[in-house]
Amino acid sequence: MSHYMTALAMRQKGLAPATKVLLYWLADHHNSETQKCFPSLNRLSQLCEMSKRSVQNHMDMLISCELIEVEKAFREDGKQTANNYKFHLEGAQNLHGDIAKFARGRVQNLPPNNLVRDNLVRIDELFAQFYSVYPRKKGKGAAEKAWLKAITIKDPEEIINAAQLFAQSVVNKEKQYIPYPASWLNKKQWDDEIEVEARPQKSSDLLNSLMQGDYSNLHRIAPFDKYQIQGDKE
Repeated sequence: MSHYMTALAMRQKGLAPATKVLLYWLADHHNSETQKCFPSLNRLSQLCEMSKRSVQNHMDMLISCELIEVEKAFREDGKQTANNYKFHLEGAQNLHGDIAKFARGRVQNLPPNNLVRDNLVRIDELFAQFYSVYPRKKGKGAAEKAWLKAITIKDPEEIINAAQLFAQSVVNKEKQYIPYPASWLNKKQWDDEIEVEARPQKSSDLLNSLMQGDYSNLHRIAPFDKYQIQGDKE
């Protein structure tokens, strides 16, 4: 897996969500040492959860956008094997001289606060935030993998907000009935309608509101007319 290439893939603009998913998984197979990337069409179809035809259609889109280049490969017997994919991603820069050949235009040295480091730190921080608010802490490794896929099709802040609402909606639910975070992400449950039950107000909160002159919640304690003070009889 190439963190550099996957980080760059997620920064590409103007792509349809499904096309970006394919670009992400292609980048995930890039080997920074050999500069090779040759996942099979079957493998990409499984990872992207698309038909082979859909994968090929989105592949054609990436090629037309000049984001990738397909290099056909053949065995010694002349039969074609899995293609090798080269990347031409916007924002690519020289990283220790290893990936200069994939950069467009002038090769630049990365400054101390470089794109890769900043992007990866941001991704890690957002995942940590998501995992901290999600109501069930199981399968963190699988959750992180599902998170990387999810944020290619949905804004991470929106996912986190949905996870917070989901956590509130299952406060009184047994843990065994709450899906693992990876399952919740893979099923795109951030788009589900989430109903959060109103929590009963604490007596201390009611008392504070009364002291501040707010009697709107007095009925929560007891019927108000039961405590009306009778005037002195004449």
